[in-house]
Amino acid sequence: MSTALTLADLLTALTKDQLQQLLLDALAAQGFPVTAWQSGNPGRTLSEAEATALEQLALSQVMIARGGYLDTATGAWLTYLAQQVYAVDRAEPQAAIYNLTLRNTGTSPQTIAALSRVATTLAGLQFRNTIGGTIQPHGALALPFKAAQTGTGYNVGLADIHTLATALAGVSVTNLYGEVTHVGTGLALIAPAGTPAGGITSLNVVTVTVTLGGNTGTATLSVDVAGDTTYTISNTAVPYLLGTTGMTLYFDTTSAEAGPFVLDDVYTFTPRDPTITAGTDTETDADLRERCRNKWGTLGAGANADAYASWAKASDPGVITRVSAVPNNGTGEVTVTIAGATGQAGTAAVAKANAYITPRLPQCVRLTDDTVSDVELVSISVAGTVYFRTGYLDGAVVALRSAFQAYANGLAIGGEELSSLDSDAKGVALDRIIAICMSVPGAINVALNPAYPPGDTVLTASQLPTFALDSLAVSL
Repeated sequence: MSTALTLADLLTALTKDQLQQLLLDALAAQGFPVTAWQSGNPGRTLSEAEATALEQLALSQVMIARGGYLDTATGAWLTYLAQQVYAVDRAEPQAAIYNLTLRNTGTSPQTIAALSRVATTLAGLQFRNTIGGTIQPHGALALPFKAAQTGTGYNVGLADIHTLATALAGVSVTNLYGEVTHVGTGLALIAPAGTPAGGITSLNVVTVTVTLGGNTGTATLSVDVAGDTTYTISNTAVPYLLGTTGMTLYFDTTSAEAGPFVLDDVYTFTPRDPTITAGTDTETDADLRERCRNKWGTLGAGANADAYASWAKASDPGVITRVSAVPNNGTGEVTVTIAGATGQAGTAAVAKANAYITPRLPQCVRLTDDTVSDVELVSISVAGTVYFRTGYLDGAVVALRSAFQAYANGLAIGGEELSSLDSDAKGVALDRIIAICMSVPGAINVALNPAYPPGDTVLTASQLPTFALDSLAVSL
C-alpha cells in the first residue's frame, strides 16, 4: 500500500543506490531471486540502468517541486515563478554609461567619430563613446561612454577614468568635471583637476573671479568654494591646490588660443556625478524574492512600507535596490528614500521613482517635498593602523577598502541597530568598523585613532555611510 508523499519528500531527491534498492525490494516482493543476482547478472544490470534513468527523473521532480514556492525556487525556476505569479520580471544586467568630458589643448578642432575612442581606468576597465562630436580648440565636449561589459564591476569612482587608450593628440578625458563656464572678455583658460576630498556632494559650485588682470604670474584670483570658503591666488604661474578640497586649478594665458586674464571676469565649474546609467548585475534570487514579497503590500487601498519599496524598485529594476519609507502621521506625508547597489541611485532613478509612485499614492498622502529622495551619503573617517601577519601586507590596503565597500553596499538605508544607544537608534557601530578591519585575511590587530571615528555613528532613515580610509594605515 502506497503512502502519500509529503512536501519534504518531494524536495528530497533519492540517490541512484536508493532507487535501485527500491526496485530490488519491489522485485523481491514478486518472488524474484534478487539476492542471487551478482554483479553482471542481467537482472541486476537492468535494475542499475533503470535506477540511473530514475535518478534524473528524481532530480527533475525536486526542481519542479522547489519551483512552485518562493522560498525554495532558484535560478530560472524562480524567474518563471516571479513572472507568472507575481508579475515581477527579474532585472537583467546593464552596462554603465558615463558622461565623460574630452578636452582639446590643441589649436585645431578635433572630430570624434562614434565608437572611435576607448577611455580606460588604471585597472584597465574600458569605455567606448556611443556618439561623436567636434571639440573646438582649447574647448571641451561631453560624450556618453559605455562600459565594455555589463555589471557593477564597471561602476568607477570620481576621476577614475582619465586615459584615452585610442589616443588623440592634445585630447584628454575625465569623468569628473564638466565644462568651465566663463563670463567676460578675457581669453585666459582655467582647468580643474583632482578628486574632491569629500565627494561631489561636498562642494557645489566653484567660482573664480579675476581680481587683477594680466598673464599668469601677474594676474590674481579669488576662488569661492561652495559659498563658504574663499582662497586668494596671487601666483597664477603655477597650479594652485585649493586647500583641503583635493582640487587643483591650472591656468593658461600663453598658448595660441589663450590670452590674459581680464579684471572682474568670472569662471565657474561644478564637480559633477558623471553617471548616466549605473552598471548592474543580474538580479539575485534573494533580491527577486524580496520584490515579490513586497508586491503584496501594493494590494491594499492604503500603502505600507513594502508597497513603497515595491513601487520604487519596479520603477527602475536593478538600479534601485534599497528603499526606505518613513511616514509622518502628523502631516500625511511619507519620506521615500532610494539607493543603488553601491550608493546613490542617481537623478534618473529619482525621476523614474517619482513618476511611478506619485500616481499610486493613497488619497490624502503625499511625498515629503513632493519628491522621492536619493540617499544622503555620510562620510565616516577611519584613522589608525591595522596590523597583519607576515606575507599578508601586499594587497592589504585594497582588501580593506573592498571590505568596507562591501559592508556599505549590503547595508539597509539608515544603517543597523546600535545597541550602545537608544533602542531606536541606527547607524554604524564602532565595533562593526573594528570587525571589518579584522575580517581582512591576515589581520591580527587594529589600533584606531579614538577621534576617527569617536564612537558609533548615528544615521537617519535617509542616509548611508561612505568610509574615508586615507588615514587608515597597514603594518606588520
